[in-house]
Amino acid sequence: MRIISNLFILLIALVTLSACNHDESNSVEATLYHDELAPRIQLTIPQQIAIYIEHDMQPHLMCKAKICPKKSLATIYQHREFLPIWLDDDGKAKPDVEQLIKVLQGSYQDGLNPERYNLKLITALLQQLNSNASGLDMLQIGAKLDIALTDAYLSYAREIQNGRVNPVASYPDWGVSRSLIDTAQQFESSLANNQLIAELSRMTPVNPQYLRLKAKLAEYNHKSEGTIGGVSASDLITMKQIILNMDRLRWLPRNLAESYLWVNIPQFELDAINNGQVMFNMPVVVGKDGENKTCSVISNINMVEINPYWGIPRRIATQEYLAKLKANPLYLANKNIRIYNKNNKEVDPLSIDWSNVNENNFQYTFKQDPGNKNALGKVKFNFPNNCGIYLHDTSAKNVFSRDARSMSHGCIRLGKPLELADYILVNRENYSAERISQLIASDEHSGLKLKQPLPLYVVYQTLLVNDDGSITRYKDIYGIDNVAVTVYQPKNDSQITQ
Repeated sequence: MRIISNLFILLIALVTLSACNHDESNSVEATLYHDELAPRIQLTIPQQIAIYIEHDMQPHLMCKAKICPKKSLATIYQHREFLPIWLDDDGKAKPDVEQLIKVLQGSYQDGLNPERYNLKLITALLQQLNSNASGLDMLQIGAKLDIALTDAYLSYAREIQNGRVNPVASYPDWGVSRSLIDTAQQFESSLANNQLIAELSRMTPVNPQYLRLKAKLAEYNHKSEGTIGGVSASDLITMKQIILNMDRLRWLPRNLAESYLWVNIPQFELDAINNGQVMFNMPVVVGKDGENKTCSVISNINMVEINPYWGIPRRIATQEYLAKLKANPLYLANKNIRIYNKNNKEVDPLSIDWSNVNENNFQYTFKQDPGNKNALGKVKFNFPNNCGIYLHDTSAKNVFSRDARSMSHGCIRLGKPLELADYILVNRENYSAERISQLIASDEHSGLKLKQPLPLYVVYQTLLVNDDGSITRYKDIYGIDNVAVTVYQPKNDSQITQ
């Protein structure tokens, strides 16, 4: 790398001397390849790539913000001493180039936008490279083409696997966990094993709902190709919704577990899946909008608590219970909720002057005992997550008869919690049904750590494609579909942002 840098300094010096005798532009790129320099300076393609990469002489070829960090592109080339990836020893395009371009051109079939991958530039550079010209101009063209192809590959790999929409930027008040792929590491590993093109076929999600959405999008794409002026405005809205729902499924692992729980937030429903079959399902209650949104989660249920305690979150304690304590200091005691000070010592609610307690100086924790009054009911299902949520029973059974069930503080209330407990503890963990019944009847807290953690996917799908190909839509309760995304129409190489 130092050799490359030293070469660049030498070139700059020569360019400066040459510029004294010419009126051309002072830009490094304009003077670096002046004809008078050609006999004196012979560059290789790796040296040309190094100049473009290390000195940002082609910034429009670098990975764009939030798609692929520019550092990743540079690192890949640095690790291989700037040797070209897509060119052979004669400086010509390898057969892999044609296959990559074909994949990028067809990316609209997965709800992506081919125009994001600099295909027009790549095609123009490839045509120039195939013109059989010679000299330093071809070195420049070859270097530019190689960088552009690597950039396009990384951008496509990122979007097809990690999603077009960045949830951190687009949904700052909604927690999302994703199964992120390190596309730069993936690229280098595939390159080392001569598997770059083969790896492309392993990137597309294969879960059943994604494949159904893809098939439905294909129907609209076919309609667009056969319709003068493209599809209708209503069709574009549907296409956008399909594309966004496909995109959110990319946050999941490419291959789902054999057995798992699937919670679709806008559907208010949980499905227990085994070998592709729904074993049972149940209604659920999810979080309200605003700061109570239920997070999208990829995790594993690793513990079942029988007769759980409820540690009341500070937000609920200060925003909901504090005002009630000011009116009635025994309000919590009547609900079997204990109060603890900052030293974790239980305190008598009558000993506290609640009129002087506010959200800023609040230094108590509230904890509800197990029992019939407990808000979490008889059973709770724990799984690691950054949002502090869990699945649980509830003492308010009447809410499950409602059609709209976004009314919790973020946790997921279960319509059939004991059926889920039986499925996990009896069928998977080999507890006897009698033992579970005894634990529940005891009203004593028990924590049962699972030997076989059960995968859990909490997703946000506002549009589902059914077995017969029909579409079912669900209300976008959190406004997650309200994000700009380009709908690419293949008929006339057009794109419309919705």
